Amino acid sequence: MDVLDSVWEPFFGDGSEVILNSRVSHLLPIPDAALGAIGYLADAGTGAIGGKDRWRTMPWIVIVFGLAVGPFGAVSILLVVLQPVMFDAWCTLCLASAGDLGADDRPRDGRGAREPATREAHARRAARQPGASSGDSSAEEIPQEQAA
Repeated sequence: MDVLDSVWEPFFGDGSEVILNSRVSHLLPIPDAALGAIGYLADAGTGAIGGKDRWRTMPWIVIVFGLAVGPFGAVSILLVVLQPVMFDAWCTLCLASAGDLGADDRPRDGRGAREPATREAHARRAARQPGASSGDSSAEEIPQEQAA
């Protein structure tokens, strides 16, 4: 399946051509690059469904997301390892694609740092929203001595 005449490769000479035309990339009936595109579509589709609280409202989509993305991540790691081991070549676009799988999309706090995915972090985010309740039942109580 020749869609393009050549591939953009800014760093490794003809490395991308070597990798994309290797016997490993043609093991399946469709090229592995097309399979990767399908994987990204599955990633985007399952990642877009349900919003931030999908783990609570639609736990099934979280499982589907893991089943869709997990195997593609494992195959991506394998393909990156095979580049220097089997073919003595590197592919810039392949490496960029593999690096994207490890991207961290957790929300950032006000200082730009990643917030941990914990109940406390969720409560802090909810408390920052005007008129929102954190849902924490351990709110401060008025001491009995202050009651007149």
